[in-house]
Amino acid sequence: MNHFVEQQSIRSSLTVSNPKCIDEIRQGSPPTTPMVEDLTVSKWTDFSLQTLSGSVGNILQEQVTPPRGIPSGPLTLNNLGDIEDMLKSRIWPLLWEPNLKGAEVLRRQLGNSYPEVSIRTTNSISGVRCPCQSFTLPGDRDQARLFVGICLSATAWKSKYLSERRLNADQPIRRIATYCLHADRRYGFILTSEELVVVCVSSATRNLEDPCQLEWEAIPWAAQGGQDLTVPLSLWFMTMMSLNRDYRRICSSRQLLPMNHWVRQYNTQGQPVFRHHISGREVVDYPFGASTRDITGAN
Repeated sequence: MNHFVEQQSIRSSLTVSNPKCIDEIRQGSPPTTPMVEDLTVSKWTDFSLQTLSGSVGNILQEQVTPPRGIPSGPLTLNNLGDIEDMLKSRIWPLLWEPNLKGAEVLRRQLGNSYPEVSIRTTNSISGVRCPCQSFTLPGDRDQARLFVGICLSATAWKSKYLSERRLNADQPIRRIATYCLHADRRYGFILTSEELVVVCVSSATRNLEDPCQLEWEAIPWAAQGGQDLTVPLSLWFMTMMSLNRDYRRICSSRQLLPMNHWVRQYNTQGQPVFRHHISGREVVDYPFGASTRDITGAN
């Protein structure tokens, strides 16, 4: 007897509702690892559904099978380990097959093969104590790492504290910036029971004493539906961006290209196209709001 398993698009599978979280975590002690000193913080306006959909919109339509066996009830969070478990047991199963499908499309577009992505808990990066979550490829942990993240309680910190200029509101931001610098990875995240804060870090030197820039955007845990960024969809976007090894490492803010950057060039059939600088996606029409570089030599 044949059993038909209904599939859905990656976009649909990553925009389902998240379980309700009951956060009963008491505020923990701040980390003792030295953190970046000279940090400039701004909003990451490039991290938008429109821009990111443009770069990998073709992949979002790929079909996947919804995972089975994910607990559906509400979550009671008693410690930070419960948030880490939430990431691994509630979010990661949603990402697994979309990551595989996305990596296969990127292989065709970029000409590189990508092993299976996994998530690991680590206590150090390059010999420095940095307890975090790593999205990673197989192999040496430091070299295979795609991006890093930390888990916090929403009872202790919220991204809105940054705009409210609360005392020590920037400490979690400084912490994730420090971890990104140690890992030499430009993307990172902070996950709480109320939101996912994604970050992009740039620096000319990676030294903690030198100027560093961090852009951030917050995605509510409650976000759902295909018209909004959601927590799973945002983590998937970051995975796809990080698979391209040419745009994984820390660079200076001057070298950091806009997320909506396309190169006008000729494809293998000799036709002029716009090619996304990270995903390799090719489109014929000018991408809305894009910054471009023309290497066709046309007037």
